[in-house]
Amino acid sequence: MCILNSNPTAAIKFEPVVRVPAHLILSHKIAAASALLMVLEDRVEPHIVAYCVLLEELSKGPESKWAPYIGLLPRRGQEIGSPVHFTQAESEWLLGTNLSDTVPELLQMRRS
Repeated sequence: MCILNSNPTAAIKFEPVVRVPAHLILSHKIAAASALLMVLEDRVEPHIVAYCVLLEELSKGPESKWAPYIGLLPRRGQEIGSPVHFTQAESEWLLGTNLSDTVPELLQMRRS
């Protein structure tokens, strides 16, 4: 995954700001190393597989390779710092990133 600088005034437009190696992203793709893939493959959407993988890793507790990441996830009752919940002023921090166009689209989809 790569977050790009899409600011039209940037010296180099679409220059990577952050790169995250694929093996460090918890997604349905890591389910290949899990027995879950054999059970769920072709039966549910990929995002459901990812949720199941997350639950499986959560059940392993501190033994999970993903424990540090899982420990950073919001807990029940915690406020979520997702851009779809940003105020207008906070949303302005997204200008010049690929999220500045994506967030309004996500909000529109949620309202539909």
